[in-house]
Order: sequence, then C-alpha cells, then structure tokens
Amino acid sequence: MPYNLPPNIERESWYATSSQVTELNEQALSLDIQDLTSGDARAIYRNSQYDLRYYGKLKMFVHAEKKFEDDDLYDGDLSLFVRLGSDYTNNYYEYEVPLQLTPWGTMAADRAAIWPEANNVEIDLQKLVEIKTNRNRAIRSNPNSEMSPYAAYSEMHDGRKYNVVGTPNLGKVKVVMVGVRNPRKQTLGDGNDMMPKSAIIWINEMRLSDYINRGGIAAMALARTNLADVGNLSLYTSYTTAGFGNLEDKLNTLELVNMFNIQSTLNLELGKFLPDSWDMHIPLYVDYNNQIGSPEYNPLDPDVKLRDDVRTYSTQAERDSIRDIARQHK
Repeated sequence: MPYNLPPNIERESWYATSSQVTELNEQALSLDIQDLTSGDARAIYRNSQYDLRYYGKLKMFVHAEKKFEDDDLYDGDLSLFVRLGSDYTNNYYEYEVPLQLTPWGTMAADRAAIWPEANNVEIDLQKLVEIKTNRNRAIRSNPNSEMSPYAAYSEMHDGRKYNVVGTPNLGKVKVVMVGVRNPRKQTLGDGNDMMPKSAIIWINEMRLSDYINRGGIAAMALARTNLADVGNLSLYTSYTTAGFGNLEDKLNTLELVNMFNIQSTLNLELGKFLPDSWDMHIPLYVDYNNQIGSPEYNPLDPDVKLRDDVRTYSTQAERDSIRDIARQHK
C-alpha cells in the first residue's frame, strides 16, 4: 500500500542553513496483526504523566488494510481502541471505533482514501467524564444492583463506543494504550464469523485539541476607618477564581481552586473609657482571618467538576455534605 501524509497535514521543516532544509520525521506507528483470534486484542502502550483536563478532544488518524490481498476481511471486522487511565486493566477510559479498510491498489495521491474519515479518532474527553458520572449516579440510585464502582459502563455514540472501567482520572493519565481488537460475537445475526483476522494498521498524528482557555478573575476590597480617638478598624477581603494566575505562570500550574479570603483587625484604646485621672492605657488588638477554598474539581474524583458532581446527589443534605468535605479552610 503506498504511503502518503494524512489530509491537511504537512511535515515540518527545519532550516539548518539558508540552503539546507530538512523535513522532520512524523510521529507514526505501524501495527502488523497476524491471525488475531475472535474476542482477542493486541496493543502498544506508553507510560506517561498527562493532565488532560485542559483539553476538549484527543484526535488521531488511522489507516487499515488487509495484510494479504485475498484475506477474508471486511469493513468493521476489526476495531481500534484507545485507553487512557491510571493502569492497563482496572482503571481506564476506553474509546473504540470500527475500522474501514483501504482497498488494495489505492493510489498514493488519494490521501482521503488512505486515511478514511470514518477511521478518524476524535475522543470527546468531557464525554468520558460524563459517562463515569452517569455510572456513579446509577450506582448510588440503586445500591442493591450488581454494578460495582469498578464495573464497566459503556455508551454508543455515532457507532463509536465509549467505555469506563474503575475510577480513572484525566487529571493524571499514567497510561496511554492504542490497540486493535477482533470483536467477540454478540448475537447470531451480527455478521461476526468468529475467524482469526490479519491486517496492517497505521496510526498517525495523535494530538490534543480544543484547549480550554477560560481564564479566571480576581477582586479585592480594603476599607479602614477611625473610631474617633478610641481606635481604628480595617477590613480586607479578596476573591480569586480557578484559572487565575500571574503572567509568568505556566498554564498547567494554575490553581484550580476558588479562594475567598477575609481579614479584619481592630485596635482599641480601652483606657479612653476610664476617667482621665486614672491615666491608664489598656490597648486591645483583635485579628480575624479566614480563608475558604472551593476546588474546581472534586478531590475524591479529580476529573469531575465539583458543581457537576454535587448535582448528581438527590438530597440537599448529601449535596451540602460533599461541599463541606471538599472545602478547604485555612
């Protein structure tokens, strides 16, 4: 099969000198699958440390073809899956897409046929979190069900399958896995012949997109007053929302906490309330300081926003309890 770049992708160029130009290599992989049995899968993985909460989608181009021209392989016989999670088997999100084959003899110039749009991976990261939230709500609403916090929970969207197992966290993705699956037969009429399959799969240009660039705000107020010649009172308050930071801060180091701070000081000369003849000085100083932090994300489920998680509880007492557990006091 002739190779060509995916549609709308161009290789970057590096200019060593004004006359020497080098095209940089692509970050791509080829998976050669031989006799993959029904219900089995093969995958590659990479250990990582990513915070994906700042992004909307994860995308990738995928190509599939028969290993040999006369192989008994058809569109949808194999599927590609992507796992994002804390480990490989117990805590992960999974996205699965059926693969469309590129026919043998396709011309190299036909980039759209080599990289069919139907194969494009486009993972809605927020959709993954919503599915986990739906699973958690189902567990709470029916505590006698057989579903446990580590049970698989799936939803279909446009022929693509979203799956959540365990308690994964997009804020700390430690494993990225990409693999090919020969789906197990589900019903008598689903068209699955349960035969081993062979194919060659190309994956290219895995990337994050739709950066969430919503910033934060900060406000402060300061008031001072003199209480005649008895003393003075000062009051300071500030409020900072998640995402606010200094210009030199990196985007992935910004605080994800809504912080409210109040500080008050009172200075009094109590001797003023006594007869002048007593000539007594009794200073009184009172200071009050309270800082309350409300995290943007639930500390017990760090990729679910606290306000969204609170809405999944049915009673006001439960909602107040979750807010109190998450609230930070200093």
